[in-house]
Amino acid sequence: MPRLRPSRQHWRKQHLGGEMPWWMKLNDDQLRDIGLWKYRHDYDRWTIVKDYISEKLTLEDIPEINRKMQIARKAMLWPDDTRPVNYRGSFLVDLGRVRTYPYVRRLWSNTSRREWFANFDKHGTEWDISIWDGSVIETSINESPKEYRIEAEKIRR
Repeated sequence: MPRLRPSRQHWRKQHLGGEMPWWMKLNDDQLRDIGLWKYRHDYDRWTIVKDYISEKLTLEDIPEINRKMQIARKAMLWPDDTRPVNYRGSFLVDLGRVRTYPYVRRLWSNTSRREWFANFDKHGTEWDISIWDGSVIETSINESPKEYRIEAEKIRR
């Protein structure tokens, strides 16, 4: 099913006036940027790319992210994984967990989808600048005990 989701999303974007995606082989720096460096031996470096966006997420992108979530609602998308690491600029670039309606009936619930969006509206962009690397992260990570942050930094490298 993981391949089904991005394929349907790309089709929907194309159907709504987008362009065709293209293939790109990620280099080491790009793998680090998307947080897959430690998994480099587990992942294929080839990826489907609609547009390559090099801009990092900033706190100034949050209003635009919230505006774009309204588009996702209208398009019957359910973007389940909206952590800051999955954004470039104001664009959600990791579509691997986004569900597109119609979807497998037992895995799609309009009630759960509406609850997810209500939660996103309240807490979805409670993000802050990381106190150790300056990137945008969930606010709760800065509030975690120092020993957890040190461990997270070791894992990240």
